[in-house]
Amino acid sequence: MIKRLISEERFKKIVRYVFFGACTTLVNFLAFALLKDVIGVEINISNTIAVATSILFAYVTNKIFVFRSKTDSVKELIREMLSFFSARATTMLIEVGAIFLIHTALRVDEKYSFYSKAAINIIVLALNFVFSQWIVFREKRGDRDA
Repeated sequence: MIKRLISEERFKKIVRYVFFGACTTLVNFLAFALLKDVIGVEINISNTIAVATSILFAYVTNKIFVFRSKTDSVKELIREMLSFFSARATTMLIEVGAIFLIHTALRVDEKYSFYSKAAINIIVLALNFVFSQWIVFREKRGDRDA
């Protein structure tokens, strides 16, 4: 069991997840900065749009590059997408709620928004991996035996 947990393929998957997770976080932060600081959109709206944009990016990269998920039918693809977007909606609510709590309810100065967003994203990244690994892109029984 321990060998399986630290197998080379599992390690490679984690490395790919961290790399594309960093890319997703970059998309999130760049969209947030563009909307909030360049265009002047309100902080909570900027954050919501940035997170939604990064979720779309994450689905594509996780499906193709990280978990290398193959779907055999449209029904299976829709199930996978709904599962992914539901899981990400959960972590989006955590992120958007935390930013709202910190910067709107607690009135922490917005100049600290990137620090709070970074701290929250560490938690979100870990939760997203758990959801993706064990719920969304879980291996089919036949794939494990192959």
